Amino acid sequence: MKMPTVWQTTTLNDAIDLFDSRRVPLNSRQRLERQGRFPYYGAQGVIDHIDDYIFDGRYILVAEDGENLNSKKLPLALFAKGKFWVNNHAHILRGKPNIVDDTFLLACLNNWTVPSFPAGFTLPFVHSQMAGHGGYIW
Repeated sequence: MKMPTVWQTTTLNDAIDLFDSRRVPLNSRQRLERQGRFPYYGAQGVIDHIDDYIFDGRYILVAEDGENLNSKKLPLALFAKGKFWVNNHAHILRGKPNIVDDTFLLACLNNWTVPSFPAGFTLPFVHSQMAGHGGYIW
């Protein structure tokens, strides 16, 4: 299949804005003391609701670790919308404006073949597995 002439080839690192530095994990006791209305996301989606949020908007969350990286029973990436909190088990990103559409990026991430990892390993997803390695079509 020939790539459309209007498409560019780039690395994921050059196509996204990454917000991992804003992640704040809370243990189950801390979450119990802070019950509220805002979703608290882990690697595979909402795991609790707490009284505050870190993010407000639409972001892509990508699982960093967990059994699903090998089983692929659930999508690797999902949209989180509105006001929410994210722990350190999900990467938070958006496509850079005028480079890649978030919906297209989500589809690409969910169709990426993740290498198999032994149980207990984490996926240093953005920094070493995909960012800067090879070209990706956006």
